[in-house]
Amino acid sequence: MAQEVSDIVGVPLNEAVELLEMTGGDIEQAMDLHFSMVTDKTPSGPTEFWNELVCSEPLSEAWTKQGISFSTIHGEETGILQHKNGPCGCLAVIQAMLVAARIKKTEKLEGSYTVTEIENVLFSIIRGCGNDSFVLCSWKHKVDSMNRGVIETICSETELQQTIKKSIKSLVAPGGILLLLLSCIFTRGSSMIKQDIIKGGGEPPLIVGHNNLCSSELVMLFLCGKARGSIAPYGIDGVKSTLFIPSGIGLLSLTEYETGIPVHDSLKFPCLPVWVIHGGDHFTVLYKQENLYVHYNGLPPGGPRFVKMSLGNEKDADRAPDVPPQSFVKPAPGEIDDIVQANPQDKESRPRELEAWRYEVVLAVATTTVSASTEPKHPPRIYAQGQFDETREWRCASCYRSRFKTMCFGQNPAGSAFCQHCFKPAQETGWTLWIPFSELPTKWQFQMNIRHASKIVSLLRTRWPRATPRLEYSSRLEEQGFPSI
Repeated sequence: MAQEVSDIVGVPLNEAVELLEMTGGDIEQAMDLHFSMVTDKTPSGPTEFWNELVCSEPLSEAWTKQGISFSTIHGEETGILQHKNGPCGCLAVIQAMLVAARIKKTEKLEGSYTVTEIENVLFSIIRGCGNDSFVLCSWKHKVDSMNRGVIETICSETELQQTIKKSIKSLVAPGGILLLLLSCIFTRGSSMIKQDIIKGGGEPPLIVGHNNLCSSELVMLFLCGKARGSIAPYGIDGVKSTLFIPSGIGLLSLTEYETGIPVHDSLKFPCLPVWVIHGGDHFTVLYKQENLYVHYNGLPPGGPRFVKMSLGNEKDADRAPDVPPQSFVKPAPGEIDDIVQANPQDKESRPRELEAWRYEVVLAVATTTVSASTEPKHPPRIYAQGQFDETREWRCASCYRSRFKTMCFGQNPAGSAFCQHCFKPAQETGWTLWIPFSELPTKWQFQMNIRHASKIVSLLRTRWPRATPRLEYSSRLEEQGFPSI
């Protein structure tokens, strides 16, 4: 253990032994103790620390001028106002924690947030990043640039509360969100953050890309005090992991559709009905108020916007299985292999009513060129090819399966019994079928909801698979559709 501490924090072996003795043999506490005793950690400009861990690109005004102020809609304060794209993940966590704190205390969410409420949330975020020693950052110089320098004040837990109260004006002023970020980084320690990121399968920095966007590692640092980028329920070794969120809030993400891996149970089913919402490139907030769900987006042009929705069927999604789902199961002959499209006429006549549409499907055929990673858990639904109808347009199933090689999608006019592209008879190649939504297997219904529903509906269905959201109120009368996420 001593060698591991020595390697990670870069101290001699005898010092690592002393750190372990002082912390009762706890490796993580030993590392935290080391970093709490290191005071020379100030990023005085474009240092190696800053470029590697925080942001490799020049930091934009989205960060240097973002504070904590609130938007007012129809005379009522609703949520944190985000001026430019970038720090949305950090702001969403703060907003969600403010809501959660009110739910815990009074269950009433109306009215402006007090200074004390903001102080308590900032304290909780920084405290979650440390154990016995904490860092609160402040500016050395009152100038509007990153060269103003940073002062780190090392505090006990009680001193941290008092210091935040004294510094609250600078923490909510323009640039305050950056002070909070640095406070979390210095409290957790740069080496521990790097280890968090690596263990989660990611890589630094915490602010990514030319647009200075929040990484998932940064959002998780604010949420749980560790910069673990993965929000999946499994570690790199495939073992189901535990995750503790002190504030009791959760997170929902569209990455669940992209990866096929569910969001961690602790995030999907939090103690309190409050979620940070990840729509792919932006973070917003969702929470339950009485019988409705409230969504808030503080970033123009989609926001500031405040909407209330009913979900209809609020049946819970399943918990994550004990082992990761297999990425590929070989389809059986006669099972749906792919869905080409929704019927264009159905879409035009009944827009947004995707459950009333028909879908063009390609059936799987027997093949030896593709192997399965596992056997299906349940017998698949098998469809009959049926009788060929020469009076209708048809798509060659064989050409469609090879479309990525040939760029031919196999469309044929009515009256042709042979494919005009591969010159084979329809009875040999097979043809696509039109199947109503109600007759699709559940997994394909789910996929069509993802493909054709709005982002917010798809995301809500990761938590409530049968939800049929209905917009009950929008703060923008000219935007009565579902909110952007």
